[in-house]
Amino acid sequence: MVLKLSHAAPGGSIPDSKRMCLNSMRMATIRIVTTTMVLLWLPGAIECQVVPSPYRFLESKQEVVFFVGTSDPSPGQLRIGMGSATVYGGRYSIDVGSTLTVELGTTIFAGDREVRDPRRAAGDRHLGVSDLTVTTLEARFRLNLTGHRSWHRLRPFVLVGGGLAFATSEDTTLEEAVELPATDRFSFGTRFTAIAGGGIAIHASPRFTIRLDASLNLWKITTPPGFTDLSRDFGPVPDSEWVGAPAFTVGTAIRF
Repeated sequence: MVLKLSHAAPGGSIPDSKRMCLNSMRMATIRIVTTTMVLLWLPGAIECQVVPSPYRFLESKQEVVFFVGTSDPSPGQLRIGMGSATVYGGRYSIDVGSTLTVELGTTIFAGDREVRDPRRAAGDRHLGVSDLTVTTLEARFRLNLTGHRSWHRLRPFVLVGGGLAFATSEDTTLEEAVELPATDRFSFGTRFTAIAGGGIAIHASPRFTIRLDASLNLWKITTPPGFTDLSRDFGPVPDSEWVGAPAFTVGTAIRF
């Protein structure tokens, strides 16, 4: 087939209008090819792009933690309750939602207390210091502030809970040595305890976690009847009072 130009310019040259048309076609072709190449390249570039995130999702939902720390319980107005103590214990935790964790555990407060003889004069009532160990059985609800993931491997939380606190060891050697009547002896007994606190979990690896906890246990201590005898010059004293036992612990946990 022979293309015949009906309006060829003298000397066989292409008119300006034809030249402009051909240039427009070339530019359109270039645009189409360029656009096609960009569209073919774009998905691959997007796939290769990695957006770093400070958050990491936690694959496991259960945890067992063992901890140790220190506590400084309030001995109460008469200073007959537990004083300083070493704290240790363990807990089992399970995540039950995106932010909520339920914990069941036991905490042991291995401390001491002052022994006083209310029969003596005001300046001569201190008999010494005896060992006192209090154990708690607790159920706690932990609210994870970053949900079911860590932020830069950190997972801060707050918690509340409650349980029972009871004496598992009470040294009464000093009371027995002076034959102190039962009505003048302090006994911790079994008490309800309320718990509040917070802390941070450091997720060193998917299975290994370091726990830093700060908590407050509240329990009630009862005043022995001998200390409420007005003739013994103790002044007005409460029959019982709520005291706090702040604790700071460090724990290691295995997640599964």
